[in-house]
Amino acid sequence: MALHGDLGLSARDQVLVQFANKSSSILIATDNAARGLDIKDLTAVINFELSPDPEVYIHRI
Repeated sequence: MALHGDLGLSARDQVLVQFANKSSSILIATDNAARGLDIKDLTAVINFELSPDPEVYIHRI
């Protein structure tokens, strides 16, 4: 599933519900769309492009 800034609120919610109920095992999100997500029991988080500022990196995780 993909989560990005061009999604409307209902589409964004639908993606998150599908990921949460394991209908999809992979969620790809842009930096801005991923902020503030609180998803329990994640096996891994992979950052494709790391920020040069460590404080920003910690915020992303």
